[in-house]
Amino acid sequence: MSRKTLPDFSPEDPLPRARAAKKPPFPNKFVCPIDETEDFYDPFSDLSLFLAGKIKSEILKENNPKQWSKKIQELLLKQILPEFNVKFPSYRLGATALKKTWEKVRLYLDSVDERKEALTPEGSLNVPFMIRENLKELLYKKGKGNLFPYHQAYQLAVKISECIATLDGTRTDLEEMASTIWSLQKHIITKDKHQDNCPYDKHAAIDTFIVRYQIEELAKNSLISQKELASRVQKKITRLGGLSRLRRLDDLIPSLWSIYAEKAYPYLCVHKTLAKEKLVSIEEFIKNESASFIQGEASDLIHLVRRILLLYKLAAKMSKPMAEKQLEAAISYVLSLSSDRIHTEVPVLRQEVYAFIQYEIQLVKKQREEEPLEKVLHTLIQTFECFKSLPQISDQEYKDLEIIIWNQIHLVCNPIAKVPYYLRELIEEEMTSVQIEHPDLLAQDLIHKVLGNLKHMQTLSVHDNPLSSEDRQMEPFAQKISLWSLQGDLICSSLYFDNTSAISKIIKKLWKGQNLSELHICHSDFVQKVLQKMLMDYPQFLSSKQALLERITILYKHFWYTDLRSNQESAFDRFIKWHYVELTNEKQMQFHEMIIEHLDDLCKNSLPLIPFQRDYVRAQTEIFQTVEENLSGI
Repeated sequence: MSRKTLPDFSPEDPLPRARAAKKPPFPNKFVCPIDETEDFYDPFSDLSLFLAGKIKSEILKENNPKQWSKKIQELLLKQILPEFNVKFPSYRLGATALKKTWEKVRLYLDSVDERKEALTPEGSLNVPFMIRENLKELLYKKGKGNLFPYHQAYQLAVKISECIATLDGTRTDLEEMASTIWSLQKHIITKDKHQDNCPYDKHAAIDTFIVRYQIEELAKNSLISQKELASRVQKKITRLGGLSRLRRLDDLIPSLWSIYAEKAYPYLCVHKTLAKEKLVSIEEFIKNESASFIQGEASDLIHLVRRILLLYKLAAKMSKPMAEKQLEAAISYVLSLSSDRIHTEVPVLRQEVYAFIQYEIQLVKKQREEEPLEKVLHTLIQTFECFKSLPQISDQEYKDLEIIIWNQIHLVCNPIAKVPYYLRELIEEEMTSVQIEHPDLLAQDLIHKVLGNLKHMQTLSVHDNPLSSEDRQMEPFAQKISLWSLQGDLICSSLYFDNTSAISKIIKKLWKGQNLSELHICHSDFVQKVLQKMLMDYPQFLSSKQALLERITILYKHFWYTDLRSNQESAFDRFIKWHYVELTNEKQMQFHEMIIEHLDDLCKNSLPLIPFQRDYVRAQTEIFQTVEENLSGI
């Protein structure tokens, strides 16, 4: 066999052209193995989400194989590579990276296969179940450990979010997940481990109203389910949007006074101090004055009240010549302000008197009177003479006069009739709430505060627009409402109330005065005692008895979850003790296991994401029983 010799090329001959090599589909300098990139180790990257989703889909298609094999590798590469090269042209998918991802997905699938509740009927991860199961580990620790409790919440959020990313192929908001976990975790740690300055305890303005409506609903029924609670709160939040339709909330002032006067009138001191025929004569005069304002605007009714109050006071303290002189000087001064000639002498009268006179002048000018001074003065003096014929009243009775006037306006003009029912319901609830919170507040201050609260609600509803028929716009509020409702009565442990309020003082005084025991208290009986004491001190609340009862229940729960809570107790421990006492004392339930069963059902219904461990609750109730036996032996 002849040896094949290399061709002999002279220096002049050109070198043969080399055969062009096939170009790789992607330049080598831009392609790198995915297991050498940060994206591969980030469970929330687009790359990781894509691979996890594809591999999970293929595992479920291929009868759920348990072990990695060459066959699986070839199948996955065949199914994944075409789309992978399009989505990630600068990455190279290798067998090693593919195997690592497959094993990771297989590990998560095996862990959820052991628990049927871990997956929803649609096959996605059951996030509430995952949160509850992971919180079980923290139930016994009660916040103990080297980490701050809210750091543990973040760690759990990362763990659960990675599982969601791997099995569902979706990216979750870590901060939102951590906030959800912390909102539950903080209720299973002891009081001494609780931290006030937690980054996950930041709330928006709407949260104030959500919490308020939630505790009101729970005061009516502490056994209400979480879903029903969320539904009722959402209806009340939606109602706030009605305020955004009003251009001027000040137009509601007559309606506010009308509602207040109707309730306050029967309890006025004037009924005891003034003869009935004198009161009737005053009311008849006010009724006649009001008759011409039946179709009047809100400002007209407000001015009518000012006129009656001012002229009644002048009639009581001045003679007709003196009053005429004072009014003429004041009217002349107000008129001079709109002309070139200004009076140098200013009558010493209160500011509201000048506002009242200014309004009277505007009314006359609307009628195009040529002599406004004479016309206004004549009208006021004429009314003044009528007041001189009315009964004299004391300073104390004069304080009730404004309510008497508004009550007559309510009977004659009925300004509340123009307000929609849902808005009237909101106003009445707000007014009752402010009255109960501040029972000694003067009428004018009360109306001012209620109006201020309504304006705050309107600002909130205009900016956040909670009232909308579109589910898309209501969704953020629904999520907030759901998060709060998952905490149920436990939120009482982190709320702030004024401890100097009348109700709070009575609760503390009765509890200490009767030397009551937490394990022998009957919640409903104690609330009724506080109610009776409040009605004795403030009989005007008889017409709002149910609202007062609910407020007492709220403050009593707050007292239970804060003042009576020891440093070694969690809010969840207080919840267990509250209902243990209710089951044993009020419902006379004696069998221990039956109590545990009822507590389990209650937690599943009211606190579905709080882990209920029977051995933990059993240990708590056994401690209660031991304490009871020791107390009975003393």
